[in-house]
Amino acid sequence: MSQSEATPCEGCENQKPELLQENEIALELLIHTATQWRVGMNGAYGYDLLAIYSTAEILGIEMTPALLDKIQDVEQLMLKKFEKERGNER
Repeated sequence: MSQSEATPCEGCENQKPELLQENEIALELLIHTATQWRVGMNGAYGYDLLAIYSTAEILGIEMTPALLDKIQDVEQLMLKKFEKERGNER
């Protein structure tokens, strides 16, 4: 790809990573449940897993241990991001 054909973010630190095929179902479920967080006085503290399981069922997605691991991995990354945004490194 030449310089003139390069995408604006190609090579920058904010470039989106390539989505692996084995993560497509997890991404679909996370997109549909992006607002399903348990929130307390100090902010979000975890996904509402009941809502995620219910949404998976509606979408016809089988909740497997591997899929749950992926959801929980993203949950932990997001919680760290929220903490950093609040100024409280985890």
